[in-house]
Amino acid sequence: QLFHSSDNALKQKLLRFLVYNVYLYDQKLSYKLNDPYREFIQLNKKPPAGANDSSWLRGLDSNQRPSG
Repeated sequence: QLFHSSDNALKQKLLRFLVYNVYLYDQKLSYKLNDPYREFIQLNKKPPAGANDSSWLRGLDSNQRPSG
């Protein structure tokens, strides 16, 4: 909402905050994300270390006491 309701100067600032190395080649927009946004994309692409599937649920730990 902030982006759509902003003037062009603020839109440019927001885009610079999120991305860099933006260019248009053969009608295809290319860009690179700034940190930490790049890390979020990488986390989405691969399962967590040690996981045998894409589940984010962790296994049981050594503390088996009830949480309540």
